[in-house]
Amino acid sequence: MFWLQKGQKRFRVVAVCRDRMYDEILFPTDGSDAANATLAHAIEIAAAFDARIHVLFVVNETYANIGASGSTTLNSLRETGKTVLAETEETISDEGISVTTALREGDPYTEIVEYSNEFCDMI
Repeated sequence: MFWLQKGQKRFRVVAVCRDRMYDEILFPTDGSDAANATLAHAIEIAAAFDARIHVLFVVNETYANIGASGSTTLNSLRETGKTVLAETEETISDEGISVTTALREGDPYTEIVEYSNEFCDMI
């Protein structure tokens, strides 16, 4: 472990692969407390490597039309995703980190792996 400093901010670096820098970091989120708890760590790593964070929300189609009256629709899941993406993007931008967002539909595991393979160095 060591510390990096960027301007007035100090960042704790826990593990570094010395022969590779990270340019594109994937932060998949469902908006849960558990996902939000890891956001600060993603921001620290992005700041340390001057990397961009990709925020990905996957609409899990399995959960469409469930609930007492089938009230969870794909549209409501999409709207939740858009809200989560906008809030997370604002948090990251406020830290001065470059950020991009994406909303995908399907199996979360598959979509996260495919997105990572296409755009990112690190999850």
